[in-house]
Amino acid sequence: MNGASWLEEFALPLARGGPVRVRGPVNARALKSLVAVDLQESEAGRRLADARHQTVRGLWSSAPEPILDEDSLRLLAAVQNLLFLGHPSADSTFVRDSTLHKLIEFSCQLAALPDPTSKDELAARHSLLLHLFDLEREDVTVRFWAGSLQLKGESTPKKPYLFAKLRRVREERNRVKVSAEVAQDPDARTLLAAIVKASPLTGLLWSESLEPFFDLSSAKWLRDPDVARAVVEHFSSAGIEKIGAPLSEAALALLNGARPGADTALAFVCHLHLIEVLASQPKLPRALLAEQDSLRDFFALFAAAARLGRHRPSDVTPPLSKVIDDYAVACERASAQGRVDQIADLVRAGISAKEEGK
Repeated sequence: MNGASWLEEFALPLARGGPVRVRGPVNARALKSLVAVDLQESEAGRRLADARHQTVRGLWSSAPEPILDEDSLRLLAAVQNLLFLGHPSADSTFVRDSTLHKLIEFSCQLAALPDPTSKDELAARHSLLLHLFDLEREDVTVRFWAGSLQLKGESTPKKPYLFAKLRRVREERNRVKVSAEVAQDPDARTLLAAIVKASPLTGLLWSESLEPFFDLSSAKWLRDPDVARAVVEHFSSAGIEKIGAPLSEAALALLNGARPGADTALAFVCHLHLIEVLASQPKLPRALLAEQDSLRDFFALFAAAARLGRHRPSDVTPPLSKVIDDYAVACERASAQGRVDQIADLVRAGISAKEEGK
C-alpha cells in the first residue's frame, strides 16, 4: 500500500472534507507497512496535519498540532474497512461472508484504543473523524426496456445510454448517507460503535447522523472547561429543538443505571438550560413543547434537578436566582404528570450511589 497516496485519497478528505476514495480493506500487513513509514513528514502528511490542526484549534486555541501516530493509523484503517463494507466490491459473489466477518472483527480490534490521556489527544482523534458522518455516496439506477443497472458510487458506463430513446432509458439518482447504510448491518454497526467509542469527543458532538451512537458515557470529559465549552457551542448551534430530546435520553440512560458520569451529565443538561434562561429572548418550555413534544423529558430533568437543589450554582443571588427558579417551575408545569417524580427518584438514587462509592 502506498502510504502517501492513501493519505491523499482517503485520510485527508476524511479530515478536511471532500470525496473519499476507498480502494479496498486494510489488513494487518498493510497496516504494518503504514506504521513502518514516517508519513507525518510526507507532503500529504503535512497537509493532513494542517487540516487536523485547524480542527483542534477550532475547539480550543491552545491545542497543539496532532501527530500521525500508530493509534491514528489504526483508527483510520478501521474507518476505511468500515467504508469498504458499503463498497460494491464487498457485495461481490467472490467475497465470502466469513471473510467480511473476519474483517469486521479485525477492525474492531484496531479501534479498541486506550482511552485518551489528555484533552489534546481527545481532540486529535476527533480531527481524523470530522467528516465521517457527513460522507454521502451517489447511487444511480439506470432503467431500460430489458432491465436495470444499479451503481453504488461508481462511474456510469456509456453502454446503457446508447440509443436511449429507443431503449426507453431512465436514470434515477439518490444520495445515501454511508454511515447510516452501513449501520443497517448488525456487525458493521458494532464496528461503527467501536470507532465512535475510540473517539469520545466525536461521540459527544451530536448530529442527526450520529444520533444512533450518541451517548454521554464519556461525560467525564465535560468536566474540562475547554471540552465543555466546545460541546456547548456545538449544541447551541444545533439548537435545543434538535438536541434536547437525544441529550435528555442519554442523560437518563446514565442516571437509570447510576453509571459513572451521571452527575456530570445532569449538571451539563442544567447548564444548557441556564444558557437558555440567560438568552436575550428565551423560549419558555410550553412554547417549545408546542413545536416539539419530544422535549418533555428535557424540561422534566431540569425540574427534577431543581427539586433537589442541583439546577443552579448555590452562589447565584437574586434577582437571577428567582428568574432561574421561576423557569424551573415552568419546566415542571410543562412536564408530563408524575414524570418529574420519576426522574427525581433516578437523580436521587444516582447521587446516593456515587456518594456511597466514594
